[in-house]
Amino acid sequence: MRVPVPVPAPYGTRPLRREDAPAVVDVLAAYDQWVLGEVLAELADIEADWQQPSADLETLSTGIFVGDRMVGFAEVAHSGRAGGCVHPDHWGQGVGSGLARWTWELARSRGLDRVGQTLPDADARARALFAALGYEPLYASWVLSLPDGASVPTRELPAGYVLRDFVPGRDERVAYSVIEDAFGEWEGRVRRGYDDWAATVLRRPGFAPWQLRLVQAPGGTVVGACVLHLDGDAGWVHQLAVA
Repeated sequence: MRVPVPVPAPYGTRPLRREDAPAVVDVLAAYDQWVLGEVLAELADIEADWQQPSADLETLSTGIFVGDRMVGFAEVAHSGRAGGCVHPDHWGQGVGSGLARWTWELARSRGLDRVGQTLPDADARARALFAALGYEPLYASWVLSLPDGASVPTRELPAGYVLRDFVPGRDERVAYSVIEDAFGEWEGRVRRGYDDWAATVLRRPGFAPWQLRLVQAPGGTVVGACVLHLDGDAGWVHQLAVA
């Protein structure tokens, strides 16, 4: 059963659909440009997320519309991680707080005892809203960049360790296990199933085998993995893990 979305008139709501992905990116791009001064939203990320087996758009997502135009959206993952955004043209209308309350009720209906969302430090308005609604900081994360002209010093692997290519058809499960075991050390993090991980890494639009590199220890055990995503002329380290 769907949880009602408490947003004011004249806004309408409905579940997100696969074909809404470009509209979601448009909302995110407008937000990024306003808050960060650059657009980080990528269509491939939305498409990858929505092809996860756990991505039940009919139940776990909602879009906010004025007529046929999407002006906001929100989703809740099975782990209690929420994602939502409102177009800057519609801030201050009660849409954001309504979406936040919808994520609470949806999480509660799924038996979860908490729900959270990532916010950039630059968005003081959103941080004030979430604080007023009772949210507390859980994790801090950083986006690091390598400036033009800078280089990473070469550092040799320990004797017997080898950096090697990912081999399709052989290494999928071992890469997944190394990454999920490492990320599972975060307090309260819910382990992702293999099929969800594969949907956002191996089946992400544009993925090529060279974008997943592995480190193999003496004896042949894989003990490290790194996933790279491309966005135009930039590369993002998506996941980096060591056993």
